[in-house]
Amino acid sequence: MNEKEVKRLTSLQVKKYRDEHKQFLIEGKRIVAEALTAGADILKLYSDSELDADMISAANDRKIPIENVDERLARKISNTVSPSGVLALCGIPEKDLSFIQNNENCIYLECISDPGNLGTIARAATWFGVNHIVLSETCTDPYNPKTVRAGMGAHFYCNFYINTPLSWLSQCAKEILAADTNGESIHTVGPISNPWVLVLGGEARGISNEILAEQYKTISIPKLGEGESLNVAAAAGIILSSLCNRKM
Repeated sequence: MNEKEVKRLTSLQVKKYRDEHKQFLIEGKRIVAEALTAGADILKLYSDSELDADMISAANDRKIPIENVDERLARKISNTVSPSGVLALCGIPEKDLSFIQNNENCIYLECISDPGNLGTIARAATWFGVNHIVLSETCTDPYNPKTVRAGMGAHFYCNFYINTPLSWLSQCAKEILAADTNGESIHTVGPISNPWVLVLGGEARGISNEILAEQYKTISIPKLGEGESLNVAAAAGIILSSLCNRKM
């Protein structure tokens, strides 16, 4: 690996350069194996040790080049404290909102600033078969290394749509469900039409007054015990479970 390639790979730890190159790195055998299984746009594999036969076979079948790198280089391009020694360079998909079909449910996230929360929400969405995540202009980057790690492979099944204004909600012709602590219990709320958009707000203040002013249907998770609030990623999983298993 020449110095120019090392510099470019290292630069992908910064959003500016991920946007410029339309690429991001993934790390670890599990997530790389998931990317291969999902048919992700993998441009190259890097490893400081021998890969297992299945991974080599999958890469060869798709004509993905594999480069052996020494441990020092692996650590340099890695974003983790204890690198696994297996990395893959992936292309960032370029899709616009027209890719969301009229009959598909999706999630709209407003002001989600924590990369770990965004990745965990993506992981839950994938589990429940919701494959479109629309992000407001104030959300963190979905290809932040922390987001990718928390997603545990969800990025290869989810589509992310960044910098989407709040006005999109009123234009998308789906039922808007705004998660708010003052909303009606998700367990007792009346009929919910498919398709829907689940709106989740930021970690500190929840959904903005601008969204609440639109008088969309608000839903909540009833509290049975103690505690001030639920983590937004935990709330996303609970609400998605209820919505996606709901009998229409």
